[in-house]
Amino acid sequence: MTTDFLLKKQEAKSKYERRVLASVTHDLRTPINGVMGILRILLEKISDIELKNLIETAMKSSEMLNFLIRDILDVSQIESNTLRLNPNTVDIRKVASDCVKLLENDFKVKEVQLSLSMSFDIPVSIITDEFRYK
Repeated sequence: MTTDFLLKKQEAKSKYERRVLASVTHDLRTPINGVMGILRILLEKISDIELKNLIETAMKSSEMLNFLIRDILDVSQIESNTLRLNPNTVDIRKVASDCVKLLENDFKVKEVQLSLSMSFDIPVSIITDEFRYK
């Protein structure tokens, strides 16, 4: 086998893998978006604070899962040099707080205390792609 043939074969394999990856990530996002839609409706209709907090945590978890799926797709975009970042001014204290809220229930179940402490030296905001930063 010639080197050109092997390179073309490898390139064809990589293209196929990227297409499969794109298809799988799309198929995973569809049910997650359905779950998120139901959670949004529940948030609007429920007044019980404790239940609302649990639904908000489920919503944040669904959003993070959606972003992780997007990250899988990003691998394909990185390989093809088509990845685009979405930089904005981000309140990093809010991002950190959101991450702690996301993990809070897992820690409660394990009876582990979780707290967030930040130095005053940390800037209030930075310019970054918020979802990739999380």
